[in-house]
Amino acid sequence: MKREHMSPEERVEYDALMTEAGYDENGQARPSVEIGDRIHAMLTDAAQAHRTWASWVLDTDARKGHLARWKRWHKARNTVLVSHDGKLLSRAGAMGIRRQTIAGSGYHQQVLFHAMSWDEVRQVVEVARQRIKSEQITVGMALRLLDLHLRAPESKGPGDACAKLGLDIEAYLASDAA
Repeated sequence: MKREHMSPEERVEYDALMTEAGYDENGQARPSVEIGDRIHAMLTDAAQAHRTWASWVLDTDARKGHLARWKRWHKARNTVLVSHDGKLLSRAGAMGIRRQTIAGSGYHQQVLFHAMSWDEVRQVVEVARQRIKSEQITVGMALRLLDLHLRAPESKGPGDACAKLGLDIEAYLASDAA
């Protein structure tokens, strides 16, 4: 279940649960290893308290988790060796492809490379290029943050550097100035 499908009251409950699961009493983010178990326990409690939205979230998360498990299993047992830069590398032999039903609605399917059409291979290339572009944006952002360390070498991190330099971190990242 997506948050936008919840009523305003359910969203308030959901946001409170997620905040409590992810942050401690001081507002510090909990270690990632703790959050999943906390969310599961809190959603289970909410479902047992007859909060229908919590049951829907549990069901959605379980289905997504089962699908993710199947994808990992499927890719791990269907590998191919690829020569790249003089090295022989193991890669998944299946990729997620967007296909259409006869009625025209779209769906995703894991497809082995040897079973793809040429258009699907092109789709793999385009999706990979989009991921590369997204990662380049992430690298650019991280480099801008590291520039703050040069400007405030005594700082402990980007937030501390911005405080010392009198900068708003979001405005800094959004600006074109280096």
